[in-house]
Amino acid sequence: MHYPYRLGTIYICNPGMAFGMLWKLAKPFIPARALKKTTVLTKAEAKVLLEEMLGLENVEEDFGGLRPSKGAVKDLDTYLDRDH
Repeated sequence: MHYPYRLGTIYICNPGMAFGMLWKLAKPFIPARALKKTTVLTKAEAKVLLEEMLGLENVEEDFGGLRPSKGAVKDLDTYLDRDH
């Protein structure tokens, strides 16, 4: 609310088919300034970009990198059943 134009770029990585359909419907209503900052990437494009920007050693395995995914919820039932 205080810094509405602070976002530099948003990358949407490997969206599903449903996102593609919703994106086509929503795109005409998104301001041009926001569209210029938005990039939709395939899985392969995302991996290349993440490697260039962050290095795969800093990207979690779940996102195609080499860093172990710590604390990621892989099985929701197990997560919900454990004692907190």
